[in-house]
Amino acid sequence: MSARRTAYSRGFSLYFLAKKIYIKIIKSRKPILIGVIVFLVLTIVTQLLTYHRYLRHQDQVLQKINHEADFVKDKLKAALSFSLSATKTLAFLVAEHGVPDDFPAVAREIIISNKYIDALELTSEGVITHVYPLEGNESALGYDILKDPATKKEALKALEKKELFFAGPLNLKQGGRAVVGRLPIVKDSKFVGFSVVLVRMSTLLKAAGIDSIQNKDYVYQLSKVNPATGREEFFLPASVPHEKRHVAIVDVPDGEWKLYVMQKNKEVI
Repeated sequence: MSARRTAYSRGFSLYFLAKKIYIKIIKSRKPILIGVIVFLVLTIVTQLLTYHRYLRHQDQVLQKINHEADFVKDKLKAALSFSLSATKTLAFLVAEHGVPDDFPAVAREIIISNKYIDALELTSEGVITHVYPLEGNESALGYDILKDPATKKEALKALEKKELFFAGPLNLKQGGRAVVGRLPIVKDSKFVGFSVVLVRMSTLLKAAGIDSIQNKDYVYQLSKVNPATGREEFFLPASVPHEKRHVAIVDVPDGEWKLYVMQKNKEVI
């Protein structure tokens, strides 16, 4: 039995007990006792009604939080869907025709056609060979993601799944943090590299509408279990309370993230 049902059961048991006593006292015709019992009965009834209103309010709050969590999750998935389209287009071109000689022009057109993307990359096996835009991302060239323990496990997960998988948020070689989506490129049944998309955290949070400072109603947190340490890491400033009765938690499978949504109003947390 749930705690709520138990509370209801106890409350109504007290009410019916008081009612039985009240009837006995009425029959005994003792005015003072009658007054005491009337007071007790009215107190119990009032407390029950108050508690019922409290539970109803809490249910309404939790429903709103869950609705917000589902809404934000859908916006996240919609934003990430542009990354899937972009990496598939680039992977198809490489698999069918090889790496384009005019990679910057091709990558530029792909980014223009797909929102919420900050950069595209190609790798030869695990080594980054092409980046667009190159300016500001030069340090990424030559980096082998399959040799770095910080990136290897999630890169291999994309290879194992044979589909786009988002790593991170990661600290980029070129500075800043981003989620990195990698789609394996297979040519003649052989893995030749990754088609890679970078979405900076600022871009992703803006696309999902996750702004705890400007949002007057909700606070958000995004987390993920670090594949190297096995510990859950949190990426946003908000803290998640130990008691999660008023926290909505939804899974975002694209990158194995957890999205937490909490009511900003301290009264209901």
